[in-house]
Amino acid sequence: MHSPSLIPFLLGFICVLPLAATASDADLMRPADMESQDVSDFPAMSSPDDLGFMLLLPSAISEELFVYQAGDYRKLQPAPESLSATHYYSGSSPLTFFREGVDEEGRPVFLPVVSTEFSSDTRDAVVYLQKRGEQYRTFLVDLGLNAQPMGSARFMNLSPANLMVLLHEERSALSPGEALTAGFNTDEKTHFNFKVGAMYEDEARVIFSNRYPFRGEMRILFLGY
Repeated sequence: MHSPSLIPFLLGFICVLPLAATASDADLMRPADMESQDVSDFPAMSSPDDLGFMLLLPSAISEELFVYQAGDYRKLQPAPESLSATHYYSGSSPLTFFREGVDEEGRPVFLPVVSTEFSSDTRDAVVYLQKRGEQYRTFLVDLGLNAQPMGSARFMNLSPANLMVLLHEERSALSPGEALTAGFNTDEKTHFNFKVGAMYEDEARVIFSNRYPFRGEMRILFLGY
């Protein structure tokens, strides 16, 4: 298993998402409890063509962030160390996040802090968002069938490190932001190995290792961060 003392830049754990086949099914797996939050300015859906995205934060961000949706700046509702509820964005790429600030005359304005690109056919995504010091870092992971077909497992490297990955019968060295996908015969029930390694003091070390079942028409997404 992962040892944080060996690899300080790979945080905590690897998030495993069994992906539903449709957007409506995907909404059923939202873990965040919105009943206890103020959702009056939440970025809700305004069109069936909106980009729906869940936020994934490895740690809490103290300042409030916003997205421009439905003609106004709407406040993000993240859930640190877990997936948020689904937010929506009806604009074109890139997806830009803002913070509140003031201009030279002291008037309140919204200032962009980070942007992430997405393709025109992306409808469902996870947006990984991290703040280190004053800098933001983000990745958008497309959850659509075009990005990851049924009968597959996929690993996405969201860490700042170069990783070595074994996923079923596939293996590769992955830079930050790169992914590895392995295909399966959906008519069979099987188990597969998943291992992640990294260099530590000029030595390759396994930092995560596990074995998972794969059954029929399903997809599995691993996010390493």
